[in-house]
Amino acid sequence: YGGGGGGSDNFSGVNFIGGGGGGGGSSLVPAGWGCAQNGFGDGSVSITYTGGIIATASNTGPYCEEETIQLNGPGGVPTYIYSWTGPNGFTSNAQSPSIPNATPAMSGVYQLILTDSSCPESDTATTTVVVNPKPDVDAVTDQIVCHGDNTQAVSFNGTVANTVFDWTNDNTTTGLPGTGSGDIAAFQGNAVGTVEVSNVEVTPSTAFCVGDPESFSITVLPSPTISVSNDTTICENGTATLIATGAGGGGGPYTYFWDFTTNGDAIQYVDPLNPTSYSVYVENPYGCESGTEVIDVTLNPPLTGTISPFDTVCPGYDTDLFATVSGGIGQPYTFVWSEGSTFTGVGNHSINVAPAATTDYSVTITDGCESTPLVMGTNVRVAPLPVPEVDVLNPVQCEPAIFDIVNTTDPALSQYNYWLVDGTQQFLNQDTITTTEMWAGEYDVQLVVTSYEGCVDSVTWSELLSVDPKPVADFKYSPNPVLMFNTQVLFTNYSFNGYTYQWFFEDGVPSQSTQTNVQVLFPDGVEGRYDVQLITTSELGCVDTMNQELIVYPEVLIYAPNAFTPDGDEHNQTWRVFMEGIDVYDFELLIFNRWGEVIWESHDLEVGWDGTYGGKPVETGMYTWIIRTKDLQNDAKYTFDGHINLLK
Repeated sequence: YGGGGGGSDNFSGVNFIGGGGGGGGSSLVPAGWGCAQNGFGDGSVSITYTGGIIATASNTGPYCEEETIQLNGPGGVPTYIYSWTGPNGFTSNAQSPSIPNATPAMSGVYQLILTDSSCPESDTATTTVVVNPKPDVDAVTDQIVCHGDNTQAVSFNGTVANTVFDWTNDNTTTGLPGTGSGDIAAFQGNAVGTVEVSNVEVTPSTAFCVGDPESFSITVLPSPTISVSNDTTICENGTATLIATGAGGGGGPYTYFWDFTTNGDAIQYVDPLNPTSYSVYVENPYGCESGTEVIDVTLNPPLTGTISPFDTVCPGYDTDLFATVSGGIGQPYTFVWSEGSTFTGVGNHSINVAPAATTDYSVTITDGCESTPLVMGTNVRVAPLPVPEVDVLNPVQCEPAIFDIVNTTDPALSQYNYWLVDGTQQFLNQDTITTTEMWAGEYDVQLVVTSYEGCVDSVTWSELLSVDPKPVADFKYSPNPVLMFNTQVLFTNYSFNGYTYQWFFEDGVPSQSTQTNVQVLFPDGVEGRYDVQLITTSELGCVDTMNQELIVYPEVLIYAPNAFTPDGDEHNQTWRVFMEGIDVYDFELLIFNRWGEVIWESHDLEVGWDGTYGGKPVETGMYTWIIRTKDLQNDAKYTFDGHINLLK
């Protein structure tokens, strides 16, 4: 039988040069062949065929750096022999070798040569391994910032291109969010009272690999605090000790910044000449600053005081001189006056002096310290008195009198004045006064003058003003009332304090007169109103006037028609009476028929009877009327009666 290429002819026990070839087959001679001469015979052959080797190679990649590369070769045949080769001199006889701690340098083509120990045959396969570099992140420096300051921006860098940096923060109190990606921008740190620390972990990654995280911290320190010694007071030229103490803010050592020196010590010594405020703040090693505190150093001031200003008194008057003091170490103070008085006690003292002439006074004040004694001086001047004088322009007048009075006191000695006239009228600071109306009598005038130095003098002039009583014009006349048919009137003068008289009579005869009593005739037979005036003059020329209206009243007159004709024509349709001199508000008219029955009644003089009774015309005939009324002047009662002849 012809075999495949590379085969051989195999005859059991007998070797022939046969025609084997191709395909790895063999030419076999049937067993038991016994006919060697011609090669023919009968028998059976068992044939086992071994096929060709096929190599395969694969890997589980791609891989990240530091991972394990897993190469895979075909299996299932115990007689296989594996021979792996790869980059960097890699070799292995394992079926599926593992390569730990992969590096990008291990990337490349790996070849497997597969052979079978039972067959002298082999096959080759390859696989490509990709190892991506593991992303990394450069180390980030820890930061420490002060509360309120901005952090430094954080930029993440690594060796692998296109790396993404994701980060987390375990403390958002600092002002940094809990998570983020990419660089961290500067932010304002926050820490109140305690130190706040953000532990940040940043993880680098690419599309294939995640690198090892890197950690760093951002610490925010709270502002340190500072306390200082109490305000203090020292004596002049003394020294004050200033103490400042820093705390918190992450701890010291602290540097102290005083506003008056570059010395950074916590304790300072000062000797100010004036009250001074010293400010200080503290800074920790990281530059965090506290707030500013102030220590006030007060000096016991030098002695200062006041003394009464220059004073002026009038002769014979006294005055009090006051001195006050403050400063130094305080009371008790000692006052020594030039006039001899000495006093030790509180910070004020006074003496009373009454110099006969202008005098200078001084006081020396000391305290219990080394303060410079305080010396103060003043002066008391004795000034001249003003002499009040007045001039009355017209001191004697008729009532009502109004007086003009002039202050003629020396102007150089008169600054203020006060007037009192008759104990009731007051005037202030007027050099000429005008009184109100004053009536008969004698009146005192007082003038009080105050000089420019404050000296006061007063003079009262008794009965300086004289007011003559005013006459009182008064008169009466008779008869009264005057009736129109009796107009001869006597005017009797009742004036008081009169000396001369002057009468004026409207439409009278005479029309004027200077007699004391006058008889006058007014127009007769007519009513009228006439003005009468009496001017009475006193012996000093004081005048009073009385005006009175004289009324001439009508006499009581009545006119009553004795007939009327209420027949409906235009004439004589009503009957009425006409009267003069009566009180029209006290008037009654009654009309009776022949049986004595009242058929009409009126209380209005102007209203007439129309000849009806109960709204119906009465019969022609005679009717009786009665009128009751009063006199206009004296309420005298009158009764009138008569008859009416009603015609138609």
